Amino acid sequence: MPLYRLSNIKGEEVNALTTRRYINGERMTLAQFMFKKGAKVKRHAHINEQFSIILTGRLRFRINNEEYIAEAGDVVHVPSNMEHEVEALEDSIVVDVYSPIREDWLKGEDKYLR
Repeated sequence: MPLYRLSNIKGEEVNALTTRRYINGERMTLAQFMFKKGAKVKRHAHINEQFSIILTGRLRFRINNEEYIAEAGDVVHVPSNMEHEVEALEDSIVVDVYSPIREDWLKGEDKYLR
């Protein structure tokens, strides 16, 4: 399907402060995260290369022990297998693009989010 409406994709509450929607293509996953202020993504790594596009809000990214503050309009790159964590400093909406697809999510192996 070439056209998706994010509003038609069911959101999943992964924890009290984080909601996620995602779709998979042949070789990539696109996800929208809605973080409430104070939401945290625990330190983790995955085989997927990741780009995070900050649409609204402000977040603290720690990537390989370096800290970055990202806000609306910024794009954060997380290389494959790189440890990283995130904290929402404000209510935020982020679009993440991953390659290859997030097989771990399909298998329910995303405990670092919960």
